[in-house]
Amino acid sequence: MAQTTGLPSRVAAQPSSLASSPKRAARLARAARAAFRPRHRRRLVSSSGTRAAAASRSRETPPLSRLAEACLSPSLSPDEAVLIAGGDGPAMTRGGDGANGGGQKQGAGKLPRKRFYRARAHSNPLSDSHFPIPISPDEVDLSQHYPRYFPAGEGDAAAPRIRFADVGCGFGGLLVGLSTLFPDTLMIGMELRDKVTEYVKERILALRASNPGKYDNISVVRTNSMKYIPNYFRKAQLSKMFFLFPDPHFKEKNHRRRVISMQLLDEYAYVMEVGGIIYTITDVEELGEWMRSCLEKHPLFEAIPEEEIKADPVVKLLSTATEEGQKVARNGGQTFQAIFRRISLQEE
Repeated sequence: MAQTTGLPSRVAAQPSSLASSPKRAARLARAARAAFRPRHRRRLVSSSGTRAAAASRSRETPPLSRLAEACLSPSLSPDEAVLIAGGDGPAMTRGGDGANGGGQKQGAGKLPRKRFYRARAHSNPLSDSHFPIPISPDEVDLSQHYPRYFPAGEGDAAAPRIRFADVGCGFGGLLVGLSTLFPDTLMIGMELRDKVTEYVKERILALRASNPGKYDNISVVRTNSMKYIPNYFRKAQLSKMFFLFPDPHFKEKNHRRRVISMQLLDEYAYVMEVGGIIYTITDVEELGEWMRSCLEKHPLFEAIPEEEIKADPVVKLLSTATEEGQKVARNGGQTFQAIFRRISLQEE
C-alpha cells in the first residue's frame, strides 16, 4: 500500500486499485479537497489581519474622494453630499420602534441608510391601514412637523400654513429640492408606506442637524391621501400639489386605485386655491394619457401653456429630483407630464 504524501490518512490509506476507475478517482479528489477545506477556512477566520487591513483601508480613504463620489450622484442634494463626506458627530439613538429594526445608532447629522428601510414598491391604497388620522385640519399638530415655525406654548394665529403637498413622496427627493427653492414655504410629503415615511423623517432630521436654519420648512406624514386629504388641509389652502410617478395599476379592475381620477380631482380642487398648480409626471404612456384626460375633463382645471411650463423652475425637478425620475433618465426612458391650473367657476 503506497502512502501518498500530503493527503489525510483516510484518503491516502485507500488501495491503489481504487484509482483505476475515473469515478473513484474523482471521489478521492473531492474527499481530499473536503478534508483540507475546513482547516483553510479556520485559518482565514482566525486571521485578524485581513479584517484589520480592510478597516484600515476604509479609514484611510480621503474625505475629499468620498465627497467627490457623493457629488457625482444625482440623487443627492449638495448638503447631503457634504453629509456623506463629513466626520462623526454625537450619537443619536433611534427609538425601539424605528423602521430599521430599532436600536440602530446614527450620528447626528448622518443620513439614514436605505437598507434599514426596505419596503414594497407598491401598496394598496384601498386597504385599511392603522395610523392616526386627524378629525379636521385644526387637529393637525404642526409643531411636531415644523418646530421652528410653531414653537411650543405659543399661539399659531399668525403662523403660516402648508402650501405644497407631495402626494406619494417616496424617499423625499422632491421635498429636499423644493426646500431650498422655496425656503419660506411650508410643504409636506404624504406617503402610505410606513418604512419609507420613517426614512424621510430621518433624512429631514439629518439635514436640519447639519444645516442649521435650512430644511425646517419640509416634513412628512404617513397617511392615505386618497382617503384623508380633507382631514389635513382647509379649503383653498394649497398652491401646489405633486403626483410624481404614481403607481400605474395596469389592470382595468385596479384603475380605481389610481391617485388621479375624476372623483379624487374633486377633493384636490377643494383643497387647492384658485390659480394653484397640479403637477403630474409618469413614464407609463397609458397612465400619462389617463391623468391628462381626467384633468382635461374636470371643469375646475385647465392646461397651462407650454411657454409658462418652460419658465417654471419647479418643472425641472419633476424628472430630476426623485429616484424614479433619475432611473428613467439613466435608462433613456420617456416621461409624460400633465400640468394644470386650478380655475374658478361662477357658482363657486
